[in-house]
Amino acid sequence: MSSETSLVPDRVSIKAIPIETLRHIISYAAANDPPTVVVTTQMTSSLYMGWLPLTHVSHLWRDVALTTKSLWTNILLNLGEEWSKTMLERAGPSARLSVTVCDSLGWERYEDFDAILPSAMDRVERLEIWGDSEELDHAYRMLTSTPAPVLKYLHLARASNGDGDIGTNWEGLFAEPTPQLSTLILHGVGFAHHSIYM
Repeated sequence: MSSETSLVPDRVSIKAIPIETLRHIISYAAANDPPTVVVTTQMTSSLYMGWLPLTHVSHLWRDVALTTKSLWTNILLNLGEEWSKTMLERAGPSARLSVTVCDSLGWERYEDFDAILPSAMDRVERLEIWGDSEELDHAYRMLTSTPAPVLKYLHLARASNGDGDIGTNWEGLFAEPTPQLSTLILHGVGFAHHSIYM
């Protein structure tokens, strides 16, 4: 064993990480560990906060996260109206958004969905809605009265706990055409074979 001192320090202060490197670390975490709904049993689920606890590592990490608008563009509506509005605010007024809502916690409060999504649809590029028949029908009513001019990706899925067929006629899904829609994924949601979406 050499008696020379190692050139690599044993510890580096968290404050010594350059801001841009820290921004990349947090952005990587946000892209690879998003908040989500975790189904623990068939009838219960919980929210997993993903990368968000990194905003509590230190004042510096929080400041970097809060000033990096791109971190706040992936919105899980299951976090509730307050969180969703905060994320929209942090993303900025012109940011393109990705919005997910899962039925796993039950849409007991449709007002959260209604308070957030219609006013943001003009900048939603990616939308994933998972729900039972009633929840998807509620989403359909909102989507048919709200334009989606920048929507590129739409995933509609009837939850595995959904009962029966969805009686909704999904034709005319949006109030206006969705000129940028390039990906449509349907799980348990039917369109007629002659639909413009097929």
